[in-house]
Amino acid sequence: MRLIIAIIFAFFLSFCLGEREYKSEQVNLPDVIDFGFSDTGTVEGVKINDQKDNIIVENDFYQIEFDKRRGYFSIKTPKSVIQNAVSEVVLEDGSIIGSNDKDFTRILESVAREDDEYKISVLCSSESLNIGLRIIFYIERSGRFLKFYIQALNRGEDVLKIKKLRPLVLRSKKGGALFIGNNPPEHRILENGSHGFLDFYVRLLPGDVKGDGMGSIFPFEMEGNSVSNWNNCVTDLKSKRVALSGFITYGRSIPMVNLSFESDFAKSDSEGRTGFTYLSLDCPYIPISLKVTKGKGAESEVAYVDLMSDSCQEALEQFASEIKRYHKIVLWSEKTDSATGRKYRVPNGWNSWSGGGGSGGYGTEINEELILSNLEVMKNEFREFGMDWFQIDDGWMVDNGDWYLNKSRFPDHDADGKVIDSFQYINSRIYSYEMKPGLWIAGLTAYKSSELYKNHTDWFAPKLPYASNEYQILDFSLKEAVDFVYNTFKRIKDWGFRWVKLDFSYWVMAASSLKDETITPVEAYKRGLSAVREAIGGDVHLLNVSATGPSVGIADSVRITLDNMPVWDGKTSNLYDMANQGIKPTIVTAARRYYYNQRVWINHPDLIFFRKMPEEKYKALTLDEARSFISFVGITGGIVKIGEKIAEMKPEWIDSVRRVLPVFPVNARPYDLFLREFPEVWVGRVSNSALPDYTILGLFNWGRNRDLSVNPFVEMEDKEREFKIKFSDIGLESDTEYLVYEFWDEKFYGIYKDRFEITVPPHRAMIFAVRKKTDFPQILGTNRHILMGAEEISKYDFDSKKNILSFKIRLSQSLNPATSFEHRIYFYLPGKYEVLSVSSDVSGLKVDYKRDGNILLLKVKPDKSTEANLILKFK
Repeated sequence: MRLIIAIIFAFFLSFCLGEREYKSEQVNLPDVIDFGFSDTGTVEGVKINDQKDNIIVENDFYQIEFDKRRGYFSIKTPKSVIQNAVSEVVLEDGSIIGSNDKDFTRILESVAREDDEYKISVLCSSESLNIGLRIIFYIERSGRFLKFYIQALNRGEDVLKIKKLRPLVLRSKKGGALFIGNNPPEHRILENGSHGFLDFYVRLLPGDVKGDGMGSIFPFEMEGNSVSNWNNCVTDLKSKRVALSGFITYGRSIPMVNLSFESDFAKSDSEGRTGFTYLSLDCPYIPISLKVTKGKGAESEVAYVDLMSDSCQEALEQFASEIKRYHKIVLWSEKTDSATGRKYRVPNGWNSWSGGGGSGGYGTEINEELILSNLEVMKNEFREFGMDWFQIDDGWMVDNGDWYLNKSRFPDHDADGKVIDSFQYINSRIYSYEMKPGLWIAGLTAYKSSELYKNHTDWFAPKLPYASNEYQILDFSLKEAVDFVYNTFKRIKDWGFRWVKLDFSYWVMAASSLKDETITPVEAYKRGLSAVREAIGGDVHLLNVSATGPSVGIADSVRITLDNMPVWDGKTSNLYDMANQGIKPTIVTAARRYYYNQRVWINHPDLIFFRKMPEEKYKALTLDEARSFISFVGITGGIVKIGEKIAEMKPEWIDSVRRVLPVFPVNARPYDLFLREFPEVWVGRVSNSALPDYTILGLFNWGRNRDLSVNPFVEMEDKEREFKIKFSDIGLESDTEYLVYEFWDEKFYGIYKDRFEITVPPHRAMIFAVRKKTDFPQILGTNRHILMGAEEISKYDFDSKKNILSFKIRLSQSLNPATSFEHRIYFYLPGKYEVLSVSSDVSGLKVDYKRDGNILLLKVKPDKSTEANLILKFK
């Protein structure tokens, strides 16, 4: 089963030997540099004080204090504090050389400006040690976070064999501590994957979590009880203080953050706070040691620490924004379509996999006739509503690795005497419907049965134990493998595809050895990804499945969860099993990675379902349950992808999907991310539309849930849920009146000030537009799009002198009369206003209107899609 393969991947790295050499520039160990100031200097707000025993660096928020005598450093802020940390090199034989080594002499080596930041280098060197260590900090005057990395310098060994580079590690037995709030057990730790290759394992844990034994399975030798890939974020529920630690580069390793609290070894600070007892930022090369030849060096990934944010949500969003800035990422939605001159939209559409045959979808059982029949239905039902991507999934090729059309399923055609293949034929039809074709491919792998593998076995790398037996992995240390991938994906682009879904690519990191021992498996993986990117260019959308960190700067979108399934609580009996699959398991992982979206790439939370699983033991999804997932996708701005057989969709399913098309770039934030297992309160701000700025409030009753605000966590029953929303908590003014309107029920709930309270039935989502009340007529919402106006309305104005409200609206209409759409637009009218007339500039367009108290309803049902200017006159 393809969706559980990632679980097996978690065990593949045990029992492997090997070494790699790391290439770098020749390392010079300079004398102390003259900075142009004496012991104390200030460079544009960054203070550097090089004292006899300490180096102190300060900006508006942070103070870095490096003890030159002992080699420890502390990072202090008015909020959270990292105390007595060191940097370390862990060698293959298990020995550790740290910045606190007694033989080191430590100096402030250099200060240099890079853009708005200052690069501050501290050198640790010794005549008696063959290893030198350089710690490089980046700081700017008003920066609310720090970046740093380390270099290990081989000064004498013929070959220095490195297991790990640790830019930062603190241990309570050495006086180290991470101070956030008063009581670590009341803190919450948000991970981002775990133990390297459990990338879907996105847990939220209490601060005093104990080790779960997984560390004994994995070869990375992590010491923390919490082991998080890429980054973590810790928050104290009482003080709201936070600490985000992680990495913003992922070039040669899978960096991880380790955190523990052991009460027996805990330290206290002057405020009476109890600290976490272990924190490390690790760049592991285990079990394949990194080799560094004499006179050269190895760099860790760039670490990142934020101790100043007001919430973990703020910290996570800032972290993602810095990744974007650092890697100079241009988001898909920031690129311009050369054909139209407009920005690309967030992709949407359908793929033929449709959840796989085991869940009731097509799976690999596809052919040209099936593809074209679904294409016709998509054109008729969804194209006019903004759906414009159509993807052919697994089953089109001769074999995995032989990426040519299976002619028995996709035959050639005679087009006016010219032979064209099936993809040319299908894609010409897709383009004629003004849609874009997409293709699934596991293009960095092959099956043993393929001609590629049989003829070029030497292009493939041996795999670690427990890696997939099915997928053989290309060795991207070889030019031949890179060229093969480039040519394969160039052919896909030449076929006319404008969307590539790259699957199972992460197996490349399971190599036990590579022909070129100077690169790591992660580097090889990125070579493969980069070959794909180069071949398809920037105008073809690249979706990568899994392997979060190495996708940064290469993929346009990433599927951040396991495969979704058409079952509410998931397929397993344990609702909180991170390997579970279904609507709620998908939600919890996607929610905990929300911050990547529209900052690093576009999130893909996987497929939308309505149907029942084939097995009788699973309950059928209700329409409310399906709409809950649709609502989540719609207000978080991710990729919309249908998981049903389009040709068999029911009218109410079709109608529901239309309501989130096309995607509008709003990324709602989970307000209760650290309070609920499945976040129930989502808040988004619509500020880039033709309408006056307003707030989207999503309230989700997921049924069975877990209250994370108490210790231990408390189970929440599957029953109606009462929500009490204080406006000041979600960024609204407490002394201002707001109009509150709900989307799915098309209901005006009233005028609220300071707070809003409502009861939501189980397995139901309610999506509210919250708009500041004015003294003149104003829009409440529409039934067309879940954001209630931002997408479909392109111009909006109220002329207070003439008492005229005018707006321009896109009126979408189905090509199938049986599923035609009636547009309903709601307005709030203060009592003094009366409607004189409602008119349109579109000939023959009938606009019905009705007033009920303060609510004005317009109904429009066009014969075909059109854009109309509607004018409402009042007295």
